[in-house]
Amino acid sequence: MKVLYAIAANLGRGIGWTAQNAISGARKCGAEIDTFTLEDVPDLVNSAMKDIFFDHRLCEIVETSMEQYDILHVWNSMGLESIKAAKEKGVKVIVERASTHPEHQLRVLESEYSNAIDPITMDRMLKELELADMITVPSEFASQTYGHLENKVKIIPFGVDSEHFQPKPQGHDLYRVLFAGDNVLRKGIRYMLDAWTLAGKYWELWIKTNIRLGNLPGNIKLISEVPDMADLYNQADVFCLPTVEEGQALVVWEAMACGLPCVVTREAGSLIEDGVSGIIIPAKNSKAIYQALQDLMLAPLKRDSLGDAARRLAEQYPWERYGRSLHSAYEELVK
Repeated sequence: MKVLYAIAANLGRGIGWTAQNAISGARKCGAEIDTFTLEDVPDLVNSAMKDIFFDHRLCEIVETSMEQYDILHVWNSMGLESIKAAKEKGVKVIVERASTHPEHQLRVLESEYSNAIDPITMDRMLKELELADMITVPSEFASQTYGHLENKVKIIPFGVDSEHFQPKPQGHDLYRVLFAGDNVLRKGIRYMLDAWTLAGKYWELWIKTNIRLGNLPGNIKLISEVPDMADLYNQADVFCLPTVEEGQALVVWEAMACGLPCVVTREAGSLIEDGVSGIIIPAKNSKAIYQALQDLMLAPLKRDSLGDAARRLAEQYPWERYGRSLHSAYEELVK
């Protein structure tokens, strides 16, 4: 089995980190994988139309060399013309989408901010999903938004390096909550900040983001860069991500691996079982965020129990498992 894996990102960074682990794991299982990434077309890194130009370059490879491949694996919005060319050659196509269906995503995000997805990107994403032989998503929550495409959807949860992300708690006096994410509106920051207006004087919120949030109260600390996220998780008592839409948040996996009790929405796509390995709250509900954080502040033993269970769950999902699952999906597609 030979695969051409394409993603308009640099391997090892952002979504490229997910891709790197997928490729490595599938190769270990025997898949022969060639890659086409932004590292192959560095002139596109700062392009405003990166995905479209990336697709054009990828399409040249598909049109000239696709006969040697069994599968084209491409991330959503990055390969419409390439997918068409591959299908004409009888090659199977996997479209990977690390989020909910684009139309569901747009409905949710437009209630938070305008111009959430531009029309050209939306059109490309929808057409790619229709053409795909298989669509991979990371969570059950995401899969439930695909409607008539449900029979194409394969759920492959992401993973975590639980050897690097380990519990090494650092002592501190305040009750410290951590939020992490750069698309802060999508991650539910306004509901987090609303909840924080009810916080006690011994509470402290750390926000890890590259986004400026304006003037913040003294008990909120904004963090833009850290040498090691594992160290940051281990300085917190609770991790909270009240996201309104995504496929599966990697930061939740990392916090769980560090033994943190996590307060998340089901929209975060985590595998947390409510009350067992974390707390699930409704989206867009500041009072629910505050109540969950308040309950955990008053119950340190419960925090420890949830954190221990979260760590055990994270240990079951190493990145190697993600790669093995992807390899199985390849075999299913070409058998």
